[in-house]
Amino acid sequence: MSKLITSLLIGLISILGASPQTADDEVKSLASLVRELATLSRKQEIKDQPGQIFRQRIELADQILEHADVEENHRVFAELSKLQSFGYLYAIDQRENQGQSNDDQSKFLKKYQELIDRLIDDDSERITLEAISANANLATGLYAREADSKNTDSVVSALKQLVAVAPKDPIIQTTRRLLLERIWNSDEPLPLFQALSDEGDKVAAIVIPAIKDQSKRDTAEFKWAKHYSKFNDFVAMNRLAKMYETGKGTRTNNTQAARWYEKLARLGDLNALTKLGDFYLLGKGYSVNAPTAVDYYQKASTAGYRVAQFKLGECFRTGSGVEQNDDDWKKWIKSAAFNANNVEVQKLYESVDFKQAPDSFQVFYEVLVDQNPDDIFYLNNLAYSLLLGTKKQPERSLELIDEAIENAPDNFEGLANFQDTRAHALKQLGKFKEAAEVFESVLGELDDKKTILEALVECYSEIDETKAEEYRAKLKKLSE
Repeated sequence: MSKLITSLLIGLISILGASPQTADDEVKSLASLVRELATLSRKQEIKDQPGQIFRQRIELADQILEHADVEENHRVFAELSKLQSFGYLYAIDQRENQGQSNDDQSKFLKKYQELIDRLIDDDSERITLEAISANANLATGLYAREADSKNTDSVVSALKQLVAVAPKDPIIQTTRRLLLERIWNSDEPLPLFQALSDEGDKVAAIVIPAIKDQSKRDTAEFKWAKHYSKFNDFVAMNRLAKMYETGKGTRTNNTQAARWYEKLARLGDLNALTKLGDFYLLGKGYSVNAPTAVDYYQKASTAGYRVAQFKLGECFRTGSGVEQNDDDWKKWIKSAAFNANNVEVQKLYESVDFKQAPDSFQVFYEVLVDQNPDDIFYLNNLAYSLLLGTKKQPERSLELIDEAIENAPDNFEGLANFQDTRAHALKQLGKFKEAAEVFESVLGELDDKKTILEALVECYSEIDETKAEEYRAKLKKLSE
């Protein structure tokens, strides 16, 4: 081919808006798209732009699927990514718009349903299963928003189809539990559970008495957890163990609780390992065996579970099951606090009695305040721990709580709790009149009236015996 003809062809391609592209170029382009989609799949949702990443994933998936020679593994990846992205977008829509109906939402739901319907019959078993799960998720979500007969039938059909695929599969059963719990906690759960029960669903029938009579909910939740625990559902097993431990929905049975925590521990559940440590330390379900408790705490601590690290630190502080060692005590408490997020802190706070471990909580919150100096809750909790520990520091406590109160937002709902901490600091400093005034201001707002009344009696015993007697009478009446 002459140079002139080649130049003309290149010019024509340029005019038509195309560029020369070989088969290798197309393969590279496809590979690039797959890499980009894989990268996006690992990214978290952007808070101020909800759904943006998932919409980008759908666009990339469509571009991959448009390639005529796309390999099967890339096709499966793109279809799954697209299906999952639609699911995430649907969840965002439910969260942001509370399910309000509009034209855009209707169009979106139609596209989502069309995608599901197409993929349910896909040649790939993996895609089919994902589509069936998505169909059940969409159906239950629509029912939770509007419990009409059409949506009821859709959910019954979708759930039957889901279980039919793999009736004993743990993931399928866990998915089914989650979807049904969404309905159970919706405004009108009865029509669906009644429809499922009429179809012979014995598990759904468990819920009906609890829907009709709220006092029966605990019993229903126990039976529910017992059923789904058979499928190694972590959440159900944890619920069942806790119900046996606390006696919620059944009789307290620490032996059974320990049995389920043991099963969870074998499956790698760090909370269960820690619970077994608690049981051996306290003699629940087993004879007291503090060294064994330490062994369980050590295993969960080494795996990074903060509750276990705190409890292991407490063992070193008190010498329970291990030789007392202040260095190891502080090391583990600080490890529990280092870079802990709010969820982890709350879980620890709910797992350990603050008043039983104030010295450890003081070390714990010192780290948190150092890392989060503007967090008013951490400031309050550190201030409170300084009033309960072995070496009380009321002056520093007052400084910290005053800083927390000053930085609290307007109309802060937790202000009464902060003021209560401040009143206790004032009382320890011997400023009884100021302390009494603050205690009186929060008496009507806080639940622990007994402790506040006792503090008021103590304060007024120093400054006004008549008022002290008045509060003694109120304390006595409260105790009757």
